[in-house]
Amino acid sequence: MTWRYYNTAPMRGARNMAHDEAMLKTAPPSSVTLRTYTWEPACLSLGCFQKYSEVNFGKVKENGFDVVRRPTGGRAVLHDKELTYSIVITPPHDILNMNVLTSYYLLCEGIISGLNSLGVNAVLKKSDDKELSTPSCFAAPTFNDIESGGRKLVGSAQMRTREGLLQHGSILLDVDIKKLFDVVSKDEDQSSRLAGAAKAKITSVNEQLGFRVGLEQLKENILNGFSDSFGIGFEEVTLDGDFLAEVDDLEKNKYNSAAWTENR
Repeated sequence: MTWRYYNTAPMRGARNMAHDEAMLKTAPPSSVTLRTYTWEPACLSLGCFQKYSEVNFGKVKENGFDVVRRPTGGRAVLHDKELTYSIVITPPHDILNMNVLTSYYLLCEGIISGLNSLGVNAVLKKSDDKELSTPSCFAAPTFNDIESGGRKLVGSAQMRTREGLLQHGSILLDVDIKKLFDVVSKDEDQSSRLAGAAKAKITSVNEQLGFRVGLEQLKENILNGFSDSFGIGFEEVTLDGDFLAEVDDLEKNKYNSAAWTENR
């Protein structure tokens, strides 16, 4: 069995989200596509239903960050020193017969396997910790986080449409907790308070390993993790004209538009 693989260059937030949705709209029937990517410049992404007013735009501008709204739910994520992955599965693939949570758990096995092979003790752990109330995804434990050392390492979200399944998530290589909370806090006092509380709840690959790992090495391990977990190989695919036309349309008319980004 073979999955398709896109390894794309660093992009702005709107174009990254346009790529993910275009994959969902154009992928062949009964296929699985994995994409790995990064963000340039760093970008604050908002959950589909998150309030736009939760963003501190003064801090966003000060740091030179992009802002984009994701098609998936959840809270704000600052995409900076990380590897982001997305998976698209189209009907009538068997995984789509599973409910959202079961398929989410299944797909996380590839991420966990890849991290474990790198030397990170990653586990999928349920959490009922509700003490830290914040607009930031990484500081807000969910019931299906990938953690290491009891701290959140990977945050993911999944959506379903008639076109299939899209799951994407952030694997933290490093994390600047203060910057994360600066852009989702109304003032310095709130930012400092939330950042201080979050230090015990968020971690990164490099912190868990005790040394720095390269982005390409992390990509390789993640691909191998999926190969080992699912017994599949990968075919690297190129971005053709029809796909890029869909990306261009979504970037211009959806993810770069105020109607999408600000309408919450």
